[in-house]
Amino acid sequence: MMEKSRFPWTGKDLSPGRNFFVAKILVIALAAFMCHGCGPTNEEIMAMEQARVERETQARAEAEASRQAEEARRQAEEARLAQVRAIETAGDEAARQGELEKALDNYQQVLKNVQRYGEQDQRVRQDVIKVVRAMPGPPPLPESVMRSMVRAETKIKMGGAGSYEAAAAEMEQAVLDAPWLADAYYNLSIVKEKGGKFGQAIQNLQLCLLADPQNRNAAAIQAKIYELEVLKEDQEKMQALQGSWNKGSITVTLEGEKILVNGGFIQVTRKGRALEGFITISGHQEYWFNPYTNSTDYRGKPCQIPGETVPVTGIISEDGRTMEFRWMESKYQTTFGGPEGFFADATEVFCSGVALVGKEERTFKIEKDNQETKPASIGQQSEEPEKQVIKRKSSRLQR
Repeated sequence: MMEKSRFPWTGKDLSPGRNFFVAKILVIALAAFMCHGCGPTNEEIMAMEQARVERETQARAEAEASRQAEEARRQAEEARLAQVRAIETAGDEAARQGELEKALDNYQQVLKNVQRYGEQDQRVRQDVIKVVRAMPGPPPLPESVMRSMVRAETKIKMGGAGSYEAAAAEMEQAVLDAPWLADAYYNLSIVKEKGGKFGQAIQNLQLCLLADPQNRNAAAIQAKIYELEVLKEDQEKMQALQGSWNKGSITVTLEGEKILVNGGFIQVTRKGRALEGFITISGHQEYWFNPYTNSTDYRGKPCQIPGETVPVTGIISEDGRTMEFRWMESKYQTTFGGPEGFFADATEVFCSGVALVGKEERTFKIEKDNQETKPASIGQQSEEPEKQVIKRKSSRLQR
């Protein structure tokens, strides 16, 4: 029979179960009594709340200060642009009144305060050329123009990385100091073309023809403009290849004339719509395919399939929305040894051989994402090419 215990202050007998329940209540009450005053005091709570409010107030003040600073910058820029437009308008009015030197002075002030190769820049340069052509004779050529042109030519002769960009910077200063000089625009177009800036080269040749329409090489210059237009269109097609493909799993980047797929998994160069280059196939492990369970068994020791880099060709679609690659990939046959039978221990299966049995053609097609598709990070390799590249047949040694 279960024994009972008696509590002196009640005089009642309690079973062990009830005794435990009462003891538990007493322990909880004792813990609550001992922890009285363990939490933060009212003063500490108020201090923490005040600190929180101060942090939020400071954050709001900083955000407001940043907004006001941005608004001040915007208003200052609007005021600057309005002043530039006013100077241009004054130049237009001076030109209409026949005050050509004043008009030229105003236009040159505008050119120092607008973005190069922008719409306003091109328009004002055309106005400068028209004003200078209306003068009895061209203005004196500043010494700085000759200095910039010589420095540009010297930097090209020196060569090295960035030589054309450095020469272009010098020539830009020349056409800023003398925005009516045809030779300066022509020379600038040459270095812009060498640097791959075909659109800017076209603008400079157009200004060159406007400044000197009687140039004996005018026909050749116009033909060069047509040639640069083709190169510009081709460059734009090339640049359009950059970005996210296959729903963000593929990233295409450009490195000079090279097209890199996922940071170099595929490297090709383009000739028109045709692609040529190399594809790098990573080595991998291949496990035994268990015929009894009709699935790959990962418990044994795998075979190591070697990687390789092989030539690849491809084609870009007419609209530039798809690229398809083809290559010949090594085909391997794997064999495995170990115990036989449905109940055999698969952990003892081992790779007994890897043999090259031939080549097989592989294809891989990618499709350009819309702009809103999130691109994959550079170097990330998608699952789709991995599946196409490394999926090979295996067989187990029959003993």
